[in-house]
Amino acid sequence: LTLVQNAADRIGIVRPSSVINATDQQTLRLLGLAQQEGKALQKDFAWLVLTKENSFTATASETQSNALPSNFDRFVDDTFFNRTRKRPVYGPMNAQSWAFSKSVVATVVIESFRQRGSSTDLLITPTPTAGDTYYHEYVSKNWCQSSGGTEQSAWAADTDTGILDEELMTLGV
Repeated sequence: LTLVQNAADRIGIVRPSSVINATDQQTLRLLGLAQQEGKALQKDFAWLVLTKENSFTATASETQSNALPSNFDRFVDDTFFNRTRKRPVYGPMNAQSWAFSKSVVATVVIESFRQRGSSTDLLITPTPTAGDTYYHEYVSKNWCQSSGGTEQSAWAADTDTGILDEELMTLGV
């Protein structure tokens, strides 16, 4: 609400008293711009405030189901490690590199990963040892939060606040 009110003040239009439940086109347009700005800022930069660390324990399977958190947007390059074996894991591999690694006769020695299928599943080659722990950093898709501090990927209530700088978002709106 305050972000949209500040934007309305700066462009010289009527300041809305509510945004999420608004019905007038002007306020709905400002809300749409605020949603768009938050998503654009989140996508365009690797904000430190949105950078998180994830870990999972491997199963003895190429597919690691639910290895990624629900707020995952993208990997931070060169941060994926098998901490049990104390070595880096190469990736994320593109489709061509993955297909090549699966078709060669030689045994793959360097662990590699690819995201494919479910947004929370990972593929790892060679098949990891069950119990190995993997860590990596990622950028969260959640750029705002509820008044109670629950991270969100969109404005949902007038009391929500930005995780990213609201002044920057206001200027974008």
